Amino acid sequence: MERTSKRQDHNHYLQHILNDMEQGVIAADLSGKILWMNHYALKVFNLDKKTAIGKRFEQIFPNIPEELNLIPDKLLKGITERNKPFRWNVNGKPMDFLRDTYKLNDETGRQIGAFILFREAVHLFNIDEKIQRADRLAMIGQMAAGTAHEIRNPLTAIRGFLQMIGSSLEEKGLERERGYIDLMLTEVMRINNLVDQFLLLGKPRNIQYRILDLNQVLEEIIPMVESEATLHSIEITNRRLSSLPKIIADPELIKQLFLNLIKNAIEAIGEEGNIEIDYDINREEQKLMVSIRDSGPGIPPYIIDRIFDPFYTTKENGTGLGLSVCQRIVQDIGGSIRVSSKGFGTTFQVSLPFLHSSLI
Repeated sequence: MERTSKRQDHNHYLQHILNDMEQGVIAADLSGKILWMNHYALKVFNLDKKTAIGKRFEQIFPNIPEELNLIPDKLLKGITERNKPFRWNVNGKPMDFLRDTYKLNDETGRQIGAFILFREAVHLFNIDEKIQRADRLAMIGQMAAGTAHEIRNPLTAIRGFLQMIGSSLEEKGLERERGYIDLMLTEVMRINNLVDQFLLLGKPRNIQYRILDLNQVLEEIIPMVESEATLHSIEITNRRLSSLPKIIADPELIKQLFLNLIKNAIEAIGEEGNIEIDYDINREEQKLMVSIRDSGPGIPPYIIDRIFDPFYTTKENGTGLGLSVCQRIVQDIGGSIRVSSKGFGTTFQVSLPFLHSSLI
């Protein structure tokens, strides 16, 4: 009697532990009927015990594809699996999982059933997405390296002749025709800037790494965008710290990084708002964080995961390369860039490694 009571206590504790797990657990007999499911599994499949216990998985979900049947016939025949991916709609939202399947044996080693463990695979899929994104950037870099000079050479000739024609038209007083030339020169410069961005997505060349004071860098670039911000009634607040640890980077690329992010914030706001630049020092990870926060409408959740993808843009005249270039600049010096947007406003946080000696 006492042994039976202890066994019941052990079973109670075991069920309590399994129900607290942030993983799904399902046990089935040899016929495929569900014997038990923990709370996480019931929640994922939107079931209660009365609906699930004693039924086969395909009875609960008729016409389910074989790859989504968590208790397939091959498992009941002793064939197990590890890290098998599957996707399931949880409360109307698709979620990715990885499942492991095991045989359930008795004390003699005879199979009497099966059990399944599954867990959300968000972190693993994020890693895979980052690898794919890096591959895409590498491919674009190779394309850029092979074509940049071929594009730039004719552009240089076109720009030179247009400038000569423009001067000649001005001398003859043909102002309207001179305006056409100026418009063409503007478009040529736009193409040239696009080529520059292509080159930055490839392996940057002739980089001049130096020890930089980020306060000084921001003091140089903020006046460059303040006039545009003022024109749109946007206030830029630089909440600078009195002293920041030094970083190692190319000064021109760092300027381009923050110019791109601040201009992006101005465009996101449109008219009337504010941009705040904040700093934080993570001494434990030896990282200097710079946050650029705007009061714009925010980024929709279905877009935010794609904003660093090359050529992806929601702007009418955008190239879709600006944020890809920013990401490449940061990654090349061992940093990272993150974006967050919760309904209203967007924050880009740039994390840069700093020199430990500069804090001593």
